[in-house]
Amino acid sequence: GIASWKVWQNELVTHELATKEARANFNKDQAFRLWGTDHGKIYVPISDSFQPDPNLSHIPERDITTPDGQQLSLINPARIIREMNEKFGRLYGVTGRITNQNPLRPENAPDSWEQKALLKFQQGIEEVIEYTEKDGESYLRLMQPLKTEAGCLLCHPTFIVGENGGGVVLNLPMKSLLAQETKQNKKDITLLTLLWLLGSLALLAAYRSLQHQSREKMRAFDALTSSEKRNGAIMMSALDSIITIDSEGYVREINPATEKTFGYSRSQMIGEELSELIIPHEMRGRHRKGL
Repeated sequence: GIASWKVWQNELVTHELATKEARANFNKDQAFRLWGTDHGKIYVPISDSFQPDPNLSHIPERDITTPDGQQLSLINPARIIREMNEKFGRLYGVTGRITNQNPLRPENAPDSWEQKALLKFQQGIEEVIEYTEKDGESYLRLMQPLKTEAGCLLCHPTFIVGENGGGVVLNLPMKSLLAQETKQNKKDITLLTLLWLLGSLALLAAYRSLQHQSREKMRAFDALTSSEKRNGAIMMSALDSIITIDSEGYVREINPATEKTFGYSRSQMIGEELSELIIPHEMRGRHRKGL
């Protein structure tokens, strides 16, 4: 019970950490993308690693040449984020991209999960977040609608400012977080097992102590019973009269010799004051005082 509850708590902590990390990375990418959009046109030197984007060929100034002859080509924020993920994603492990129903690049077409998220955006939902499997690995996938900014029209002239231009996706690998959760579960279960063992040993010690006390009480009871039987036997067989009274002087027990000596039956004496039975009237005051 406690172990299951603790494992459930660790799972909740993992999900909370993953959600916070995913949103933090998402906001970072979003801020960088908005920064690029606000700057209007960003150019990068043409090289073997960067060639002009054919999807931007409709822009008159896609390619320019500096006064010293260096050739530059326009790069849009989506490509910046994509190349960061492709070339440097290993540094932080979180990948993201932009997708929509009619992407400029076929590679940006939505997968089945992203397609469902885009449909939810049409219903007014502002965020879709879910734990899924992707390429055999566990991921937290987060997606929010991409609101069209004025700067977006440079690359997407058919879009309308303020409307959804698709969705921004972020994929957070869960491998390290799940490994931490598993490690914590092992620690907790080990600790709970030790506590259970210590508790069991304590209960066993208490049980044995109670058993010992019970045996001692039984021995004392047997000794008392034996003593009472012995005393009873002595009392019943004694030739002398034996009368047992309490602190108030009332008769609690008598033996057969008493009945013969005083002529009272046992039922007549039990519960009666001794002085009223066998003490002469003129001596009762001194008897009570002495008692």
